Amino acid sequence: MLKAHSRLFEHLTLAADLLLIAACWVVAYTLRFHVFPVSETPPFRGYALQLIPILVVWGFAFRAFDLYRPNRLGSRVSEWLDVAKASTLGVLVLVAIMTFAFRGYDYSRLVIFLFWAESIVAVSFSRAVFRELFRFARRHGFNQRYAIVVGGGEPPPRCCACCDAGRTSASACSAC
Repeated sequence: MLKAHSRLFEHLTLAADLLLIAACWVVAYTLRFHVFPVSETPPFRGYALQLIPILVVWGFAFRAFDLYRPNRLGSRVSEWLDVAKASTLGVLVLVAIMTFAFRGYDYSRLVIFLFWAESIVAVSFSRAVFRELFRFARRHGFNQRYAIVVGGGEPPPRCCACCDAGRTSASACSAC
């Protein structure tokens, strides 16, 4: 049951991340050509074509950097760095795809740079919000893990006291 819930949350997070990535690409195009206007705005159709390779590349990059593993004890900074590394790899692969597969179309370097920065900030922020929502839910009794403590004497009550106090890692409970 826990693995099924874990997979569900993993797929939801991946879908949310890819939706954000697509939104970042559109926002980068909009910023470059409509907020900071230029004399000649290229049609969005050429940029929209890049959404398919972008979503595929970012999906693989996020999986390659293991961004969907349970990371309850990891820091926000390490998660942010993992997102930054995955997005940087994604941009490098995207530029290679643009160079070799889409030779007839010129893409703005500023759009690519804006997209790269936006993708790091947006995905990191959404994952931080998602993580805080999970913590809030766990504090209120949702998405809990359960354990059966078997044995007699003094150790089982001490172990239960550690678990009740929120110190559920093996090292914390063995130190009780």
